Amino acid sequence: AIKDIDAGNEILISYGPLSNDELLMEYGFALEVNEEQNGYCSDEVSFIFPLPRDSAAELRAGLLGTAGYKCSGTVLVKATYVRNVPELFSVLRLMVADGHEVLQTMKANPDIRDVHAIKTMSLRNECLALYTLWRHACAKCTSSEILDEPSVV
Repeated sequence: AIKDIDAGNEILISYGPLSNDELLMEYGFALEVNEEQNGYCSDEVSFIFPLPRDSAAELRAGLLGTAGYKCSGTVLVKATYVRNVPELFSVLRLMVADGHEVLQTMKANPDIRDVHAIKTMSLRNECLALYTLWRHACAKCTSSEILDEPSVV
């Protein structure tokens, strides 16, 4: 120790900024909230989505811009298992929607001012958003078993 420790005093250690994968493999546990005090999270994942060019491109860019996203041909969304997940799904819904679906959603919900207010569009859209998320996750995996296309039951 670098200093004397009195008997009965609590001793604290830091494992450092490790992801839950690393903590689990090395030390046998994972943290429910794995964020440092400064907000850094080694479990953060970045998603980059191409901005569709269709009849709703301008509307899409406006909804993303109002929410603070920079739209320069792509949109970057960062998420962890505890932060930005609802925002990620809102962006996914908007990105996978066709132009007609975006226009129809905005017509039915004129109070929507930014992408985060989009909670659902259609069953087709929800399935496509989940599929897109699955494909992005698979791109980061190395197991061929995970990369196989999902089977329809």
